[in-house]
Amino acid sequence: MPLGREDILKLKDLGEPVRLHVPEWNDDVFLRRPTANDRDAWELYCQEHAKHPKKVWRAKLASMLLCDQAGKLLFTEKDIDSLGERSAAALHRIWEVALDLMKVTEKEVAELEKN
Repeated sequence: MPLGREDILKLKDLGEPVRLHVPEWNDDVFLRRPTANDRDAWELYCQEHAKHPKKVWRAKLASMLLCDQAGKLLFTEKDIDSLGERSAAALHRIWEVALDLMKVTEKEVAELEKN
């Protein structure tokens, strides 16, 4: 029998955080698996900040997903600028995994840049 409303709302479908080794930081980090609301919020942020450098997008996405092993977020909105001052290589590494977790393609990123 197909899932009903209550079945779907009870689902624990996000899974455990993903561990990522960041050589630039000589250690590992965890990324929380995003919700559909996370993806929508990030896309809206990108559209609102389309004229800003892409590094702001990377820092925003990192701030939305970097977490501790239990899945508790490490950063808030006020940390985005400071996070953006970290290694470009490290943030790019996080960016690539985060885009994969969000199921965002590079083509979709290009579309966000245009809009």
